[in-house]
Amino acid sequence: MATSKMEEFANATTQAFSSGNIALAQSYLDYINEKLPNAHPKEFEFIDVYYVEHLFWQASQKTKEMGWPLVPTKLQSLYVAFHGKPAV
Repeated sequence: MATSKMEEFANATTQAFSSGNIALAQSYLDYINEKLPNAHPKEFEFIDVYYVEHLFWQASQKTKEMGWPLVPTKLQSLYVAFHGKPAV
């Protein structure tokens, strides 16, 4: 259940970008980014696998172009490590 909640949080972030609510999306990304440095290994896994990998899932190119530059560098690195390329 917790894994699907993290995926939904990623979806909420993507949806915020898609609807133009940049401040909300940024606050979600900032929250996750702040948790990353001190994350317990299981928390890190949830951030990496269930949030970052799911970020921009089925998003339009426009949403990706708007949102990707605002993703913190550490989260971008995790995204690229899984997907093999940036969102844009």
